Amino acid sequence: MIKLNVWIRLMTAIAAALMAQWAMAQLAGMFLGLALNESGAPVSIRQNWVATAFSSSLAFLFVTVLFTAYFDGQPLQKIGLETRYSMPFILTGICTAVLVLALVAGILSTAGMVRFDNGLATAGQLILSLAAMFAVALGEECLFRGYVQRNLQEAIPPVPALLTTATLFMVLHMGNPGQNLLALPGIFAGGMLLGINYLYTGNLWFGIALHAAWNFLQGPVLGFAVSGIALPSLLHTTVSGPAWLTGGQFGAEASLLTLLLNLGITVLLGWHYASSQRGTKKDLVQ
Repeated sequence: MIKLNVWIRLMTAIAAALMAQWAMAQLAGMFLGLALNESGAPVSIRQNWVATAFSSSLAFLFVTVLFTAYFDGQPLQKIGLETRYSMPFILTGICTAVLVLALVAGILSTAGMVRFDNGLATAGQLILSLAAMFAVALGEECLFRGYVQRNLQEAIPPVPALLTTATLFMVLHMGNPGQNLLALPGIFAGGMLLGINYLYTGNLWFGIALHAAWNFLQGPVLGFAVSGIALPSLLHTTVSGPAWLTGGQFGAEASLLTLLLNLGITVLLGWHYASSQRGTKKDLVQ
């Protein structure tokens, strides 16, 4: 069982992050509205989402740093943002996102369940979306993997720590629009994949790269919704298959194909890291 003080600290951190997220989003929306009111233009869904993305990231980062340095009294290096030797993790995270989405999009397109046409996104919109996706990934990975999962790993065995973090990550997305039967299980599977590298290496960059690349490719490039949010995209996607297979209005992460692929890759990565650690220990003994 997790010690009560660990639970209290983690739940307090998550509650503080959500309150800070709400407050920052309100401020960002207010300033965005004031800026656009002067020009007479209404606030668009995309503009509101981008403002929320950056403000949420700042809120999550602030809470992560505050709780790590002040309440836990630990150095910020514990979070896992060390950039030295991180390029392999970054490339692996990006390639994982590309692989899963290419397989899912390819299978659904071949089966005639989605059709891709030219979208209307401009280069500026794509660049802004990429920056917002990176901000979201950075904030959420620092909070959920760099703080929550790290503390859980110090209190309970590794696998339960990973499962608990993925569950909390899923709960964070419960209010998103367009959910179908597999939306939350899909988020849970994504949380497992995002956390497996951190479980063994303590390095956040695999999760950040995978998270950012996944959201950017899924939404602004391929034209799927991103956790229920539709954004301007390079391709316009028309979905005609069943929601449990295509992801429906929630996005490709709510597809059974994505769920199975994410869980499968999580198991493979876990096996790889566990085997590597056993091999290292064996070499040290010899």
